[in-house]
Amino acid sequence: MLLKPKSTLCLTFAVVLLANTLALPAATARGKQITVSPEEEQAAHTVSIATPNQLGKEETKEPSQAAFEKSGKAGSEAPAAPQQGKIEATKYIEGGSDWEKYYRNGVIALEERRFQHAENMLLRSIKEAKTPTLGSTSLTDSRLALARLYLKEDRLAEAHELYVITLPKAQSAYGHNSPEVAECMCGLAYTEARFGHEKTAKDNAEAALNILKTLNKGDSQLYALTLHTLGLVMVQHGWYDDAKKYFEQSRRLLESHAGFKQLDLADVLREQ
Repeated sequence: MLLKPKSTLCLTFAVVLLANTLALPAATARGKQITVSPEEEQAAHTVSIATPNQLGKEETKEPSQAAFEKSGKAGSEAPAAPQQGKIEATKYIEGGSDWEKYYRNGVIALEERRFQHAENMLLRSIKEAKTPTLGSTSLTDSRLALARLYLKEDRLAEAHELYVITLPKAQSAYGHNSPEVAECMCGLAYTEARFGHEKTAKDNAEAALNILKTLNKGDSQLYALTLHTLGLVMVQHGWYDDAKKYFEQSRRLLESHAGFKQLDLADVLREQ
């Protein structure tokens, strides 16, 4: 009877010792789970920063556009991914006058149908072209490019007004028988045809064709677009056989001058 308490004490001590022995690995394991190395902490921080861009939650502006909005100066864009499109704008920003930088960027963006960027660049090129150091050819080129943009966006009133004020500048800068004057006449013919002014549209389209024939520019996109415009005029007059002839000629030419991703050809085919 006197040995029973001692046996109980020994048994209790053994149980406590066994419990502590079993608890030690678990405590060690728990310590490993909550211990984070400096490298692991940095990696976790990096992932948390990268995640928003990976998910597309933030829209990145085009490099040159963001630079112009920030500083208003060409050639100051931050090194970043190139613009979308077939040509990187940074290739054209380097070198040349401010007018040339804006104009080249605008023309390329217009060709690639990035209209907002093209309009921003061309408007800035027009502002630069009005400085005394540049001749009237620069202003004519910028205005013609902007007028082409307005036509593509179907902003006919703005395009027509621009062709009206550019025509005398083009005649003075390049001469009356020049591709620039022919482009003005073609643009005026197209807008007037859309306005329903068939007679003046026909006269301007024929004048543009005569200039291009004199210059041997029959194999050009401008010649094809002028033929297309003349076809539209014939439709308005009800002369469908003549319209069909002009449309067929313009389509054949535009197959060789279809524009970026053949979009210029597609525009003409929709109208015909």
